Amino acid sequence: MKILLCFLFLSQLSFGQVQTGVIQGTMLDAEDGGGPIPFVRVLVYSSGSNFKEPKGGVESDFDGNFRLNYVTAGKYDLVFAAESMGMYTIRMIDVVVGMDQITFLGEIEMKHKKRTGCDYVIQQPLIEMHDLDPFECSTIIRKEDIKMH
Repeated sequence: MKILLCFLFLSQLSFGQVQTGVIQGTMLDAEDGGGPIPFVRVLVYSSGSNFKEPKGGVESDFDGNFRLNYVTAGKYDLVFAAESMGMYTIRMIDVVVGMDQITFLGEIEMKHKKRTGCDYVIQQPLIEMHDLDPFECSTIIRKEDIKMH
């Protein structure tokens, strides 16, 4: 009887566990000899969510490597952003994560934005950026906010 109860208890534990996988890759600079890009934000969204409400995320390390552990098996959309480094944001659609598997994305190359010589964008009227910038790192400056020195 004790053996049967132990077996039932252990089988319940295995059924209650969430099946997860891993997403990993390396961020490289497409225009700088393929060097690594540190501190790239990697955000995970449910597939088809139109990039609203991320499920999780990480930053790449000094060597450009990133690893998202414990991602529930399924299909996801990813965003790679290094706005502070002047890089274009990359969106990757329908990345499949298998149970107990590592999804290797390989080397992902990011390109630099072309500088226009203008550090600020003047917007009139003031608009909300939440739908346009999921990282909330953009700043909108109104004409009135700029003071001449």
